[in-house]
Amino acid sequence: AASDVYKRQVFGFSIAPDVPPTVASTTPANGATGVALASNLLVRFSEPVTVASDWYVLACGAAPLAATVSGGPANWTLDPTQELPPDASCNLLIRAAAVLDQDGTPDSMAADITVSCGTAPSLGNYYASVDATSASTLRNT
Repeated sequence: AASDVYKRQVFGFSIAPDVPPTVASTTPANGATGVALASNLLVRFSEPVTVASDWYVLACGAAPLAATVSGGPANWTLDPTQELPPDASCNLLIRAAAVLDQDGTPDSMAADITVSCGTAPSLGNYYASVDATSASTLRNT
């Protein structure tokens, strides 16, 4: 009978596992060189996250750099309070325990992430020595 068809159907569903967030990408990318000294740093997470005040450490050489943080919940911007130093190796450490996802049970990242990049050289006082008073002197400087 038609009513038997409906009695025999079983419906099921599964719940996706609650996975910890990851760093999906950064700008500059890990290993980038020639990074502009006035650059902001962008961090994109795999899902919306809440960050603690100490979620990152930005340093060029031994000198830590402060930054203003904006954005969220998945895309965050670090705007250094001073220019990045020229010809420097800079590291951005993202602390796993200070980044929690916003779905289900809050999960922290599985491990700290370090992104390294090299900054561009300083142009120094190059433009001060250029004589632009005429086309011919400009070509000779």
